[in-house]
Amino acid sequence: MYPVKTTIMVIVIFTEQKLKQQLGKIRSNVNKFQRDLQDVKPSPEFVEKLKEIMEEIENSMMTFKEQQRKVYVLHHN
Repeated sequence: MYPVKTTIMVIVIFTEQKLKQQLGKIRSNVNKFQRDLQDVKPSPEFVEKLKEIMEEIENSMMTFKEQQRKVYVLHHN
């Protein structure tokens, strides 16, 4: 069995990597959304595309927030 300190360090490193990955995904989606807004030609298809992108961003942010809640609970219990 691994010492508790080593196990916690592994969890922290994993959490940091996951955090960076999630933030990168959010940033990528926001950048895509900004690019798409630059070439605005209003149409139902464009509005639907924007809706999908916004939903992806929202889902990424919700996943990130939930992950952060778990980390907070882990460290404060």
